[in-house]
Amino acid sequence: MKKFVAVVFLTLGLAACSFQTSPSQSISESKGSQSPTVEVPVCDVSPLTNECYETTNPVLLVKIDDVVEARPQVGLNISDVIVVEPVEAGLTRLMAVFNSEFPETVGPIRSARITDIDIAAAFGSPGFAYSGSTSKLVPYLTESNLQLVGAPQGGQGYFRVSDRYAPHNYFATVSELISRISDTSTAKLTTSKSWRFGDLLVDGKSPVSIEVVYASARKEFIWNSEIEKWEIWADGSQTFTVNEHDELEPATTSTVFIQQTRLLDSPFVFSSGTVTPYAETYGEGKGWVLSRGQSFYGTWQRAELSGLPRWFDKNGNEIGIADGNVWWVVAPYD
Repeated sequence: MKKFVAVVFLTLGLAACSFQTSPSQSISESKGSQSPTVEVPVCDVSPLTNECYETTNPVLLVKIDDVVEARPQVGLNISDVIVVEPVEAGLTRLMAVFNSEFPETVGPIRSARITDIDIAAAFGSPGFAYSGSTSKLVPYLTESNLQLVGAPQGGQGYFRVSDRYAPHNYFATVSELISRISDTSTAKLTTSKSWRFGDLLVDGKSPVSIEVVYASARKEFIWNSEIEKWEIWADGSQTFTVNEHDELEPATTSTVFIQQTRLLDSPFVFSSGTVTPYAETYGEGKGWVLSRGQSFYGTWQRAELSGLPRWFDKNGNEIGIADGNVWWVVAPYD
């Protein structure tokens, strides 16, 4: 198997920072009262974005193709979280996590990998949409907490488009995928799973961009101070996504987690001889947090598969991030 290489480059420069709070309204006693102002939430707040969401919504995970031929992908900016996973041959694939909002269509959809199971456990018992898997992986998928709504379970909701060629032309209607989740009550997101949102405890560096380099793929995150978001670039070109109006727009995110971890060879070998890597996404390690135009090099901890990785600075303080969507990038230490 081709050896994986991950390098992170930082280019320092000036960047603007913004600070946001949870959606809320202030109330206080009448004039002369000594009671302090109280912040009263006007909506339920998502533990993934710190923004308004419906607590009854199920979680839907979708495996999305991430090679040049698959771009532009559909629905990336509507997701709460995008996970970038290393796969065989030094390439990457995406796992989109939908809970606050749902696109009408999503894709292109590709097959499952062993690392999906560990990452998906952080979101409870979600629905999982995928195009297929190796036969050896099937027992692992069926024994996991995933509620499988993939093509192997009947294919309802999946379709191919004529303006792309296979296998990069496989899409799905999201409402049909959600209708196939067998137990939507257990597919809900629990409030105990949350990043730390809020003010930064310490100042970080202000990079113009940070790039993660795999053996056969690259991801770059460039701070745009005008919109106060990170723009995503892939393999040297800006990443665009198709929105709910069927229009192209730049793929952006409020926060990026770059989780450095070990890649192990799994028992899943393709006919070409390439081996699917297994990424250790639980335990502890090092990596970067990018938020509000700043970068922090620190440590991550994920003691249980049912929890999200928590991020700490060099002084042991948990790093506060901006409200909004997250890109969780799994990057090998090599």
